[in-house]
Parts: sequence; structure tokens; C-alpha cells
Amino acid sequence: MVDRINIGKVTLLSLSDGSAPPVDPTWPFPNVKKEEWSNHLSALDHNNMHTSNFGSFIIISGDEKILVDTGLGNHTTKKLTSPPMKLEKNLLKLGIRAEEITKVFFTHLHFDHIGWALDFKTKKPFFVNAEYLVPSKEWNYWEKCDDPKRFDHINSFNTNFKEIINFNQLSLIDENQPITKNISTFPTPGHTPGHTSLIISSNHIKGYITGDVFHSPAQFTNPDWSHRADINSEMAIKTRKNFLKKLTGEEIIAAGHLDHNKNIGKVIIAKEKKYWKGF
Repeated sequence: MVDRINIGKVTLLSLSDGSAPPVDPTWPFPNVKKEEWSNHLSALDHNNMHTSNFGSFIIISGDEKILVDTGLGNHTTKKLTSPPMKLEKNLLKLGIRAEEITKVFFTHLHFDHIGWALDFKTKKPFFVNAEYLVPSKEWNYWEKCDDPKRFDHINSFNTNFKEIINFNQLSLIDENQPITKNISTFPTPGHTPGHTSLIISSNHIKGYITGDVFHSPAQFTNPDWSHRADINSEMAIKTRKNFLKKLTGEEIIAAGHLDHNKNIGKVIIAKEKKYWKGF
């Protein structure tokens, strides 16, 4: 288990805001029968339950300290009335203060990825010196969304995240855009329309931060397993399959919702199938 790894000259650190309560895996994956998990028990906890980590990552590249996604935050939702709120404490454990973060990149704008963007106590940006990078397609979707099934996410966007506009820290970016000389974005739609992942390239080594392309290690073997939160499950499946096609097994993968300290790893290939292997 590792919480950090070097990708060439770039350092990647895993960070957690805590975890959601364990649930039966048929709840997050309603189209997957319980017995189908029998070949993927390692993806479940000791009670054969699915757990979801509110994972973030820090990328240190030169003078940049870039935070990817900001967890659930110090607030409540209808889904989770007692949020974990561990991101601030875990940042300090890594020796990083919030004001040292230079950029915050959001893979998408679900409430469990934007929580600490705005401090709910002060109603001000938690990362006061950071540029907030949001895929423009993702921003535009949530600004117009009125789907009642997405109420919690819409509410979080409108009452929390959207206030960032007032602090001159927001930059809307393209789905294929360099962030630094070693880091670029690329589109991975399906979970949300503007979902965007990151590729890190340094010294001929590649790494990917996937966001919510993957919610379980089992999806690396079964990319047609869709999470209930995927807005467009067909597109999410297509994105996973296309993503997996380009992996050779040498790339470093970071997937935030996998168990903390097991969410940095790689894909191994055996008998023409691909499997997740955490470092």
C-alpha cells in the first residue's frame, strides 16, 4: 500500500476526506447480480460490502501543488448527515497547508468532489491562493441542470460551488488543455457530461488520474459494470473501454473512490483480461 509515488519528476500523493458507510454492492451497481461479485471479493470489504473513499490527490510538479477534487467538505447533505471532513487534517499530515495549494482541478462537480472548494463556515474559498480549474462543459451542464434526480448535486453546486465566481479564482478550461508542462486534461464523459481526467507525463513515464471513470477495482475487468451515479451509463461504459484499450500495464493509475492507500496502482494483463493491482 502506498500513499505517494513518483511519476518521473512529478510526485503524486493520495489524500482522503473519509469514506461513505459500507453498502451491499448491488446498491451502487444495481445492474450487477450479487453472485457476479464472487470473482471480485477482493474489491469488497471483509463483510463483502462495497465502500467508497472520498479520495483526492495532490500533484507536486515544480513549484506547483495541485489538488485534484476536494471531497465532501465540512457540510451535510441528504445522503450523508455526518460527513467525514478529514481532508484538512490529512493535508496537514502530508505537511501541506491549504494556502500552499496553487491550483485545484475538478474532474467533475458532484457534491463529493467539490466539498472543500468553499468553506461552509466562512463561505469563502478554502484554498485562498489557488486557481480553481473546472471543465467548461461540466460547469455549463450543472448551471442549467434541473433534473430532480440530481437534486443533491444541483443544490451543492448552486449553494456552495457557484459562489467561487465572486472571488476571482475560477477558470473554465477546455477538455483537452495543458495545466502544466507535465499535466494535461482529456475528456472522459459518461459519469457526468463534462467529466474530465488528467494525464501526467514525465521522463517517459505516464500516469492517469481517472476521477469517477472507475468506482471499483472490479470495473477494470468488467468495464460494462456501471455505477448508479453515472448520468449516461452507455457513455460511461464506452469511456471505460476506450480508456482500458490504451493501457499497456506500464502506466500508473490513480482512482479516487478506491480504498485509500490502495487507490494508486496499475492495470495488469492476464489471459487477455485486465485487472486492477494496487501498489
